[in-house]
Amino acid sequence: MANIYDVAKIARVSTATVSLAMRDSARLNEATRLRVQAVAAKMHYKPSRIAASLAQRKTNIIGVILPSSLNPVYIETHAWIERTAGACGYDTQVYFIEEDPRRERRFLEKIYEQQVDGLIFIPAYPDINRDCYLHLAEARVPLVIRDHLAWLPEVDSVSVDMEQGGYAAVRHLLDLGHTRIAFVQNPFGLGHGLGRRKGYQRALAERGVAEDESLVHLCGIHLDDGYKATKALLALRDRPTAIFFQCDLLAMGSFAAVREAGLKIPGDISIVGFDDISFAACLETPLTSVAQPKRELAETLLATLMRRLEHPSAPPRHLMIAPELVIRRSSGVCPKRAGARGRKD
Repeated sequence: MANIYDVAKIARVSTATVSLAMRDSARLNEATRLRVQAVAAKMHYKPSRIAASLAQRKTNIIGVILPSSLNPVYIETHAWIERTAGACGYDTQVYFIEEDPRRERRFLEKIYEQQVDGLIFIPAYPDINRDCYLHLAEARVPLVIRDHLAWLPEVDSVSVDMEQGGYAAVRHLLDLGHTRIAFVQNPFGLGHGLGRRKGYQRALAERGVAEDESLVHLCGIHLDDGYKATKALLALRDRPTAIFFQCDLLAMGSFAAVREAGLKIPGDISIVGFDDISFAACLETPLTSVAQPKRELAETLLATLMRRLEHPSAPPRHLMIAPELVIRRSSGVCPKRAGARGRKD
């Protein structure tokens, strides 16, 4: 028997549009609605009776869509979401994108089969899957995004102030005398908003330090990418004295590269990460990191989604949570400043 995905493929529309057409939604123009219904009739497609039943009752399951199972920050965030959801009488069903925009689309479409009551998700490919995001908003699906997308104002969102976090990290390094500060960034997951980069730029500009494009390194999201990025930066003729990494996972990858270069952290180079995952304090040199308040974030996400489930017509909320810089031993005084002090003494 044909399913919703078959109809969507033949009609050349999204599954969201099929769902709306089969409900005779006024949100669709008549031509599209009739065309989709004609395809559905030809394929003998009928909406699942189970889905129709679930539309009338709760599943008590919340879908959680996360960018990667390899980054500990997402595992830790989900752990708090799961714990908080349990206290509200809900189970969670987690889906990991794993760097595949098709998986993100497929998971977002599950809501139309009513497999979950609502969604919490961190957008990984908002540009590629923009139409899917917009359909979710149009269909008034109960969801909350762990980020803010300016072109999706009608969807509830809870964000961490990434720009402020990036600013705090780089300001800390500037206070330690560093001016050759590199930034290692990836565009995946929360990297698409460029908030950390804006904070990096703001802190430099505030101190009159010109941004050097050679010190901004784009890479992947894995531990080994942090290692390779660090090796490339250390190979520069005028290498940085500090590196700010978009996430702790990349920062952790830098330790081996620094050691292989015969350098020490923080004596020769300072390292700062972002996320403050549980491993950060346990490294050979404990990592300075911008902490995402994971428990507060989870509780706010759940409270926002519960409000949406209870009050479907309530105006959208866009909440911002402040991060906190946690200073440990991986960041120290710039070796040039330390050398100048030594000569003075």
